[in-house]
Parts: sequence; structure tokens; C-alpha cells
Amino acid sequence: VNVVSWSCANNMLENTMTLFILLSAFYYLKSRKSKNAAFLMMSGLLLSAAVLSKGFVALYIWAFPFFFMLFEKDKFLKMLKHSFALVFWTILPIAILCFFHEEAANNMITYFRNQVQGSIESVATVNSRFEILWQFTQQVLPILALSVIAFLIARLKKLKTETIPNIKAAYILMASTFSGILPIMISLKQRGFYIVSVYPFFALATALLLLPYFKALMAGIRGKKYFYRSMQVFSVIAFLASIYLSSISINTIQRDEDIINDAYLVSITAGHGSTINICPGMRQEWSLNAYFVRYYNIYLDPRLEIHHEYFLSDGSCYNDMDSTYTEVEGGFQKYTLYKLDLTNVLSF
Repeated sequence: VNVVSWSCANNMLENTMTLFILLSAFYYLKSRKSKNAAFLMMSGLLLSAAVLSKGFVALYIWAFPFFFMLFEKDKFLKMLKHSFALVFWTILPIAILCFFHEEAANNMITYFRNQVQGSIESVATVNSRFEILWQFTQQVLPILALSVIAFLIARLKKLKTETIPNIKAAYILMASTFSGILPIMISLKQRGFYIVSVYPFFALATALLLLPYFKALMAGIRGKKYFYRSMQVFSVIAFLASIYLSSISINTIQRDEDIINDAYLVSITAGHGSTINICPGMRQEWSLNAYFVRYYNIYLDPRLEIHHEYFLSDGSCYNDMDSTYTEVEGGFQKYTLYKLDLTNVLSF
């Protein structure tokens, strides 16, 4: 399964974090080009938003100034100034938020204890710290295979290739990729989607490294008249097809119709903003959770020991359900909704 498309389809927090990380990297590069401190401040503020979206895993952008010193030969003092500015503007909004809102401060403390400290000391989802590297390798195997093929064809045909124009930029992007992966190895709590944000950096680095070889391969095709004509026709057809497919999809459900239908029926019965029980195994159905929260602000609680008025089940925990629940009829397609029977509860 492609972890990037899976994360997008399942509305993972990494999607939002990746957006802010890329914007932070963009404004850092813009600050170097324009020498405008406002862009450097913007980079730090956007990185702060990335941290608030997902957590400390976003902070690998702090390594950008070091990589520029390493590969672009920046002066040490310049690296220190940029690093200090990035750290300062990243921490400042979080510090202000925690200072004026006690709940925000408590949430940050809880996050650090449970997600950061807890994942290092006790939580384990893999057996090896190198698992995240293996998962990354599996995801990039197609592009690596394509790269090897392009390289071998260019060499076998003895095509004339140019020098890589932005080799230092490629090194910085590749280093940034692994700076976002290696810190995950500190903990045994690892999931493939934790590193979704590094794939754009890897893609850009690979594109820069392979550019001369693909330009050499395309040189022979580019001189043929049919190439441009066919590309123009294909582009027009693809554009018109995208417009048509988008127009016929307006106000229609293209996927997960049964889940969306059941979510709508639950919202009518349980009400917007309510909390209902679900089977523990359903907690990992991210699209299910996303639909309920996105459309109806309904929270799905997988804890069986806590009884809410309604219980949505996929049948996996039927034997674990309390006998005080009775089935609710209503045209559900994929799940079954149960309601707490107060009569049974009182008699019990």
C-alpha cells in the first residue's frame, strides 16, 4: 500500500503537518535568496504550526541551516543565526499559547509524557529500530528501480549527459529526508505514515540527481515532430477528461457510500456532537472516524468499559457487548447501531 495516498485517503494528521513543513522549508529557502528576515520568521512560525498539528517529529527542518553549512559552505556564524531564528520563532507561538491557556499547557505536558516519553520508554509497535528504514525503502523502491533503468539505458547507449546542475541542493534535500527518518528510530513505536512528510524532499532530490539522464533520453525523442503533436493532443484530452469527471462528481458519493450513509443515520439518531461506543477494532478504521468527525462532530469511543447511549458495531465485539443494549432499526448498510436500554440497566 502506498503510504502517501493511504494517509490522504484516511485524513491523517501527517497531511496537515506535511503542508506546514513544506511551507516552512519554502520560506527558509526564500529567506536565503532574498536575505529578508521576515521570511525566516515565517518559516519558524509555519514550523510551529507543523508541531501543533502532529508533534516534535516536524522539527527536522531545524537541521536546514546545518545542511547548508555542510554542503553550501555557509559560515558557522550564519548557521548559528539561522538556527537560532528558526528555533525562536518555532517555540515562541507555542510558549505564548501555553502561557495564556492552561489547558494548552496541560495538553503539551500530556503529549510529552504519553507520546514522546512513553513511546521511548514503553510503547513498541515494531521489533527493530530499523523497521522505519525498511518501510521507507519499500515505498521508494519503484522510483529507485526507474532511476536505475534510466541510468543504465543512458550508459549503455553512451548518451551524452550534462553535469547535475544543482548537486548541492540534491544533497541538502536528501539529507533532509533522512533527518526526518532517523529520529523515529529512537523509539520502537513506529508506523510507516509517521514519515509521510519526507517523501516530497526525497522526490525533489531524486529528480535533481536524475535530471541529466532523463534529459539525455528525451533528447532523441524531442527532435521528432510527432512527439510534440501527440503530447499536445494527450494534454488537451487529459484536461477535458478531468473537467468532465469533476463535473459529474458534484454532489455524488464516489467511495465509502455505505459508511457515509451509516454516519448520516447515526447523526439523526444520536445527534450532532455526541459520543458513541464502537468496537475496539474499529478504532483503526481511520476513514470511519474521519467521516463522523468531519460531517457530524461525533466522537467514536472504543473503550468497552465506558457506556454511552449508543453503540456502533461491525460485529467483531458482539460477544463483549453489554446485554443492556438493544438494536436500533433504520436502514444501516455496513454497521449495526445499538441503544442503551435504560429499563434493563435499572433492573440490573
